[in-house]
Amino acid sequence: MELTNERVIDIKIKTEVLVCLTVCLVIAASSTVALFNGMVRMFLTPPLKLDTLFIYGVFIFIVILSLESILTRSSLVLYTVTTFFIISYLFTFLLNSHYSEYFFNIGFSFLVQSVPWLLVTYAVRDYKLLKKYLYISAFVILVSHIASLFLFRRDLFGEQSYQQYYTYVLLPAAVIFIDAVYEKKSFLNIASSIITIFYMVSMGARGPLVCVVLYILLKHVATYRLNTKKAIYSSVLLALLGFCIYIFFYDILAGLLFLLEKLNFSTRIIKLLIEGYFFQDTARVRLFKYSLDILKANPLLGVGLGKDRILLAGKIGSGISEAIGWYPHNIFLEISLHFGIFIGGAVILFLLRVIYISIFRNTDKYAVDSVCIFMGIGFFPLLFSGSYITSPEFFALIGFCLYQYRKVKKPVR
Repeated sequence: MELTNERVIDIKIKTEVLVCLTVCLVIAASSTVALFNGMVRMFLTPPLKLDTLFIYGVFIFIVILSLESILTRSSLVLYTVTTFFIISYLFTFLLNSHYSEYFFNIGFSFLVQSVPWLLVTYAVRDYKLLKKYLYISAFVILVSHIASLFLFRRDLFGEQSYQQYYTYVLLPAAVIFIDAVYEKKSFLNIASSIITIFYMVSMGARGPLVCVVLYILLKHVATYRLNTKKAIYSSVLLALLGFCIYIFFYDILAGLLFLLEKLNFSTRIIKLLIEGYFFQDTARVRLFKYSLDILKANPLLGVGLGKDRILLAGKIGSGISEAIGWYPHNIFLEISLHFGIFIGGAVILFLLRVIYISIFRNTDKYAVDSVCIFMGIGFFPLLFSGSYITSPEFFALIGFCLYQYRKVKKPVR
């Protein structure tokens, strides 16, 4: 009997490991592929991209092994939310079938690449184990980036370079390393955080850096609720750091500008800070204005899920072929455009309620940490960049939150 119990426990642990590994793919899959392919192609060039096929085969194998647990741990609320999004998409598609190619493209990103992460993250039960694998994933991301620069010689730099994609690839690593610093202020955690943020600065994109700041603020508030002593200690350190940065702000910027120029890294962010233009963005202001104009014309029911891009492309002067790249760059405005003020408002309120309860009414420290991490990489970016319907990280966050919401409101045995 005792042997049987040990076997059951061992199977549960292995099952949970597979679920956690599947979750980690949402942040580390692209970095893992880049690192694996780069290492292989330093010595040989496989025909038919066999290296890529192999690593994706490993990913699929992990997902298949975890699929039974993911499906059996699902619930009615999860299927209700998923069905709501799918029906909303299909309804808009049917009403605008003359844009079939566009809706097929966006539908693939939405229904295949994004929505399924709801089910994956909802299936997580051991958040302490999840954090362990997220930490490993952060190192995979950072090592992959460094290897791409110095081993694989990928040209990402230049004084005025702007690499938004790679900055967002680094964002999960930065957030996870900062979370690790809150757990243990070791040299490795602090150094990893600084190195990752430095490389993010060197990419020239502002949004991910703002997400890091917002994450630190959220993490600080969440820590205060769970551990007041640690939060006070962190407050003192942050206050001292903030005071030093305030006093020596321009000296620090001058030093960073000199260092980045010497290394031939992007100086875009530093120059924007020096010149006072860091928060100015005329393109986003135009998109925001045009989005409000569309919402004013369709306040009750909105324009449907995904059609906002077609209308924005028309106002910008782009063709339908470029429509997929135009969206409001704000999740609240985007939801309002898709569903109208009333239904969209209800969706927003439900979203905020689920997030609030998952963080501020939750006693599971590791779950709160995980939700905060995915707030940093799946929610904060959507306040000023990206679109929720093509964001796997956002749906991963919602999967976490829906389970925590259910657990807090009605404890799961």
